[in-house]
Amino acid sequence: MERMATDNSKCESLKFYTYLCQNIGSEELVKIRRLAFTILDLGQSFGHKTITSGSKGEGLDMKGSDLDVMAINPLFKVYESEKRCCS
Repeated sequence: MERMATDNSKCESLKFYTYLCQNIGSEELVKIRRLAFTILDLGQSFGHKTITSGSKGEGLDMKGSDLDVMAINPLFKVYESEKRCCS
């Protein structure tokens, strides 16, 4: 009986993988999308730098998904603690 449960789980896993490939793209396509956004983020040489995140940044390109972008402002400084920045 244990063997049947394992085979069924594997079958369900493969069905889910096929579904994801049909709706999101193959593993290779997801890697390519992720790499494209990484190259765009790294290639910025003027103005504020940005980091693409969220599902699009991860290469998933899901229907109805928005584009999440974080801006890096070099004018802000982040300190470990209040004591360190004010002393």
